[in-house]
Amino acid sequence: MRKNKLRILMGVIFVCGFLCSTAVNAMGNKDTDKTAAKTESEQNIEKIVFEDSFEKDLQGWSGRASEVLKIVENNASDGKKSLQVSERTSTWNGPIKDITAVISPGKSYKIGLWFLYEEGPEKQDIMVSLERTLGSSKDYINIGGASVPRGDWTYIECQYSVPVTKNPAQYRLYVETKYKQDDQATKDDLIPFYIDDVRIIQLPPPRPAQVETDIPSFYTLFKDLPVGAAINSIDLDSTKLHNGLLRHFNVFVYENEMKPESLQPAEGRFVFEKADALVSFAQKQKVKLRGHTLVWHNQTPKWFFQDSQNPGAAASKDLLFSRMENHIKTIVGRYKGKIDSWDVVNEVIEDNGNLRNSAYLKIAGSDEYIRNAFKWAREADPAAKLFINDYNIEFRGPKQDALYNLVKTLKAEGVPIDGVGLQAHINVGFPTVNDIRNAIRRFASLGVKVQITELDVSIYGSGSEPKKEADREILLEQAYKYRDLFKMFQEEAAAGNLDMVVLWGLSDDRTWLNNFPVPGRTDYPLLFGKDLRAKPAYWAIVNPDKLPIGIKNIIAYQNESLNPADPIYSYINSTPIVDQKGITYGSFKATWNGRSVMVLATVLDNSPDAGDAVTMYLEPKNRRLEKKSDELISISIPRSKAIQDSGSEYTVFAEIPITPKLESKVGFDIKIENGSAKGLLMQSWNDFTNNQEKGTVNYGTLSMKQMPRTLDVKRGSITFSRNKDPIWDTIEPIPMTVKTMGVTEEGSTFKVLWDENYLYVLMEIKDELLSDKNSNPWEQDSVEVFIDQNNGKTTSYEADDAQYRVNYRNVKSFNGGDEERFQSISRIVLGGYWVQTAVPFTHIKPETGLLLGFDVQINEADATGSRIGIRNWHNVTNLGYKDPSGLGIVKLVE
Repeated sequence: MRKNKLRILMGVIFVCGFLCSTAVNAMGNKDTDKTAAKTESEQNIEKIVFEDSFEKDLQGWSGRASEVLKIVENNASDGKKSLQVSERTSTWNGPIKDITAVISPGKSYKIGLWFLYEEGPEKQDIMVSLERTLGSSKDYINIGGASVPRGDWTYIECQYSVPVTKNPAQYRLYVETKYKQDDQATKDDLIPFYIDDVRIIQLPPPRPAQVETDIPSFYTLFKDLPVGAAINSIDLDSTKLHNGLLRHFNVFVYENEMKPESLQPAEGRFVFEKADALVSFAQKQKVKLRGHTLVWHNQTPKWFFQDSQNPGAAASKDLLFSRMENHIKTIVGRYKGKIDSWDVVNEVIEDNGNLRNSAYLKIAGSDEYIRNAFKWAREADPAAKLFINDYNIEFRGPKQDALYNLVKTLKAEGVPIDGVGLQAHINVGFPTVNDIRNAIRRFASLGVKVQITELDVSIYGSGSEPKKEADREILLEQAYKYRDLFKMFQEEAAAGNLDMVVLWGLSDDRTWLNNFPVPGRTDYPLLFGKDLRAKPAYWAIVNPDKLPIGIKNIIAYQNESLNPADPIYSYINSTPIVDQKGITYGSFKATWNGRSVMVLATVLDNSPDAGDAVTMYLEPKNRRLEKKSDELISISIPRSKAIQDSGSEYTVFAEIPITPKLESKVGFDIKIENGSAKGLLMQSWNDFTNNQEKGTVNYGTLSMKQMPRTLDVKRGSITFSRNKDPIWDTIEPIPMTVKTMGVTEEGSTFKVLWDENYLYVLMEIKDELLSDKNSNPWEQDSVEVFIDQNNGKTTSYEADDAQYRVNYRNVKSFNGGDEERFQSISRIVLGGYWVQTAVPFTHIKPETGLLLGFDVQINEADATGSRIGIRNWHNVTNLGYKDPSGLGIVKLVE
């Protein structure tokens, strides 16, 4: 039995679970040249130390308890056999194997396996773990996992670095479902399952750390925009390696050593040595300083909030204020005229927009403590810039609104607040650069200064995402985010809206995001790497010519038809083939089935020649190799084999024989040759060096996906009044059937129209109980429209992507888009409500045949104001607010 296969990647994949067919069609050939045995240096790049496809016997695998393990046939990810695990009575029951002999202390490994279950819930959380025995103690270390769909072979890969221990340790690898106590586990948690193709790959050792002394100082690139970094006192020591990175910045702030617990660990006992050292360093180097932080709910000693006589009781308001005043005036006064900016209060707003329920608020009873903190800081140093600092205020939402209103009120009352600090702990996908620009402008409109105070760009999209490797593709995505951020920062600084930018750390080896929020997970959020060398993020800003060729990633949609005229191609965007100057030479579309990848390519060439050809290259395992892949498939199609040729352009169609699986990825490139140029004019989609035959390092990627839902949308314009426009009566309603989360009522529908200015959407919602009690707009009874105007299917928002939300009372909220031009009306009716919207086109000129990424969503609340359900037309991920790749597709028609 053969199943579809998915991939859950927590690192770069060097191995795939599918084999490449040796069949060829008349237009191509498969390269079968085998390379010689690996040299020692090549083995140092990657080394398979263990693999088991269960084609023989159990080979040391056993159960952790009384579960039954059995080698079974005709149900494998590849080959004929797999390992079945059944009769599980606890979630921790599963297969286990001793791997001590194949892993070594001080080395890092990728551990991958294929997983399948066929009965039970639609998805189940699967964990890959290690049992470590060290002396008489045992540790259980979760190294990765995935939410696996029922019925699909799914590849799970994770990483682990074996620590060096004084005594030798034993390691056993095991697989389990997510842990629950036995009395809480259900039948769904105890599903039987299969594993196959377990593989452990030893990773190369990291390069030794070295500071580059021959590259430009980063801050020198920015006129009138100070750029800084958070450091530790040890970095001031010129004998320490990290000290060499200080030359890249002209602003510094201590990451931890000027927080309340560091400066006043006991009442009345101030410790200034490390702060004095920073100030002395700054004066000698003529750089600016930020002081972080005076009032914070964390890293403040307990005594601050305790009664002097009875530590078990809370301090009085007067005592708290006395301590605050003494702390602030003593510290700010000591460094009067020496510190440019102070974070006077830090993180005083909750994500829901309420004041943080901290010990300060509990004792003070109001935000009076915030006002006093600014007053006392101003009295201590009238020249210092005084900031309120917070996170998650870089995008619109209740928290940003609350802080905006608080600052506005403080300014109106004459409180001496000078600025707002946007911490900007962000990731490669969210928030967008435009979100952050809008936040800067919004706070600057209050007449205060704005600083980016703690910038880092995580490679992870969420706190729950498992550990993954920072490969070239991820680091380039991060580099482009940094490039676009600093371009925007310079523009906002020139406009007078931005005062300073500070990164939260010097290098990836010491970022606070290592082991947080996921223990054991490593992050790479800064400009300099764990080896202290400049990363692509640095070079994207300093000198983009030094960046490696980017890895383009496009989607190939599932398609059983081999007909190049199949209607599916009208719902797929053409991917342009352009040179580095932006000149277009052609385009292509890709689809796949279980037997092949199909490519439909069009070439712009008005000089027909016998030498005209299109060559396609495919590396089945998506490996990035400096040498020629021994599994490379190359197919060359001459112009004479074109399925269409107008003289000015021609179209070819190729069926490339491999066996891809759903969610798998293959390396791919396509090269156009102009015969009339006698070999002098070649243009490739991804590898601009045209060296596809020599190596796959610069191949792009095809990702195998299911075809999204599609919808043809007719032309028509809507008039906004108190009632629905009558034209809607001529449009067929589309049911919303995707139950994304929780409980929603059946029967809701939507309709869509378009004209030259707007995409019009009418949503008619079935909902007997309506609530807008929750301060979070997404938790209220509401509808949302998602639009990806270029149908780019990117995994993070670009400027053309937007989310529009309207609740049943017609209260609007936005994520991107054009707030001024967006229109909506709503009406409560028997059994629910309806919402009519006009979504403005902002980045495209709509025309017949144009494709848009699109979805609609219902948020359903209960009587308490909590969201209890989400329903969509297409997207099942509930990530449309930051990831438009899961949207459906609409085509504009007459």
